[in-house]
Amino acid sequence: AGKVSPEDEKKVFYQTNYWKTLELLPGVRDALSQFRKRGYRILLFTSRPWKLTDENLKSITRKWLKGYQIKYKSLTFDNKKSTRFFKAQDLKVKYFIEDDLEKAVKLCSVCKAVFLIDYKYNQSDSKTPYNLIRVKNMSEIVKLIDLLD
Repeated sequence: AGKVSPEDEKKVFYQTNYWKTLELLPGVRDALSQFRKRGYRILLFTSRPWKLTDENLKSITRKWLKGYQIKYKSLTFDNKKSTRFFKAQDLKVKYFIEDDLEKAVKLCSVCKAVFLIDYKYNQSDSKTPYNLIRVKNMSEIVKLIDLLD
């Protein structure tokens, strides 16, 4: 139910072109701009465990963000020593936007609210924390934060 097989993962995530041609989700730039206007710091976290044969994925990610003119305070690549959970805890992150259900559930213990972008791959029949909020898009998050603050 939405899980990606290791074979499919290799076909997609190990391809340089996949990372270079990812499209920006609708409304992201506008939502981030609204968050900045409200005084929020934009801290980006990502997992990029795949090793590409021809280019560095961290470098591709930074270029991709620059190409889409995404303004942010920091960019953290999860690794064994530094994870989004520990950073969010240390920095007292109030709101977190996530697409990985497992990570989102864990983040709920340190954030006021975690917004989970709803995808086929992050569905669950299990009960989720009260402060895990499923959303369809970024503009929905902007409205919800106004209500939560």
